[in-house]
Amino acid sequence: MYQWRARAEYQGSAGPWSASQSFVAPANNGYIRGNELYDPLINGKTVGEGHDVMFVPRVGLRLNSQTSYVRYQLQSTLTGGEFSVLVKSISNDTTGLKTKVFSMGEGDSELTRNPHRFTVEKRGGKEPGPIAWRVIANVGAIETIGKE
Repeated sequence: MYQWRARAEYQGSAGPWSASQSFVAPANNGYIRGNELYDPLINGKTVGEGHDVMFVPRVGLRLNSQTSYVRYQLQSTLTGGEFSVLVKSISNDTTGLKTKVFSMGEGDSELTRNPHRFTVEKRGGKEPGPIAWRVIANVGAIETIGKE
């Protein structure tokens, strides 16, 4: 259940707050609409295609191995937007490995061979490794590691 209230403002002056009102938001199991995607991943379901994943009640989706992932196929090309993800318990002991946190690519080719891709990775090592991102577009690549 959510609550809201409102007040009017005019030329820098604010009026009184209205009385609080309550409402219940409808359940949302996620969706893919055109080039928009929302997947809460906490309700035991995904709008994507899970590969070696498990749902943990009241926590979210767990990737069971280094090769686990969820794949989403958008209905239309994404030309701009925002990504967000909340990640917990990424292993620090992944020496020699890169752990992809999230990524996107053109079409459905294998990601590391995709000529147009975007990845965010946690790099390996015994100590907490840096986060790195890479964009490969039509010509060349942009890459960063660490706090940049």
